[in-house]
Amino acid sequence: MGDDIYIDNFDEILKINKPTIFGFEVEDVSNFGAIISENGKFVKIAEKELKGRGLANTGLYIMHRKFFEIFDKIPLSANGEYYLTEAPKILKDLGIEFEVRKIKYWFPVNNYQELLEAEKKLRELKLFF
Repeated sequence: MGDDIYIDNFDEILKINKPTIFGFEVEDVSNFGAIISENGKFVKIAEKELKGRGLANTGLYIMHRKFFEIFDKIPLSANGEYYLTEAPKILKDLGIEFEVRKIKYWFPVNNYQELLEAEKKLRELKLFF
């Protein structure tokens, strides 16, 4: 997601040559989509259905090239938005497996207060100029 902060070894991430979904371990996944996996493979994203510790969907993906053939099949949500989180599910149904990996640091920005907090965190990390 363009408004979130991600920190990891992106040189290594860019070398990954397979569909991958990146998650971040959080104390309570109830405010996020939770990544459900088995043996390191993607099963589904449970959108704000689970509670407690879990792997939050960060919205950072390495997509299979088939994504460009299926993105028009992503359904319109009840609130009138298209959710990219539907793409891995559609691709999985076509037999394309996604690996699940953890990212080292993720800070989601969903509102003005979180934007202010993100600026503060970037300054603390000396990533804001």
